[in-house]
Amino acid sequence: MKLYYRKGLIRGLGITLLGVAFLLGDIFCFEEIEVNIIWSIIIIVGGIYDCLRCFSKKKAEEDIIADEDERNKFVKLVSKARSLDIVITVLFAIAFKSTGEMVFSGVILTSGFGIILIMLVKAITRLYYDKKE
Repeated sequence: MKLYYRKGLIRGLGITLLGVAFLLGDIFCFEEIEVNIIWSIIIIVGGIYDCLRCFSKKKAEEDIIADEDERNKFVKLVSKARSLDIVITVLFAIAFKSTGEMVFSGVILTSGFGIILIMLVKAITRLYYDKKE
């Protein structure tokens, strides 16, 4: 068998090893193991599937194209930025709750308004350009 996509093989092996580690942890550490074992097996199967895709020329080419696609990279960047905004807001909310300082409430409101404003502008521009086409 010829390896066509090394990055996918490494990713698949990593996912498989993570699933095995979760499975061993579920078996030896947790009390409610039925649901956790099912999730661990799903992770292991997903990792094995990723590994097997690397040996098919057609599937490896599809994975390479998907990894190099600019739209996918853009979606990843935008989702990372949005998730960072949400995480910062949640962290400041936790800091406000634990300390009671009013400075944190201002930061929470400002970042919350920023997120809402960005969502509104996106919705308005999407409606405008959809109507224009």
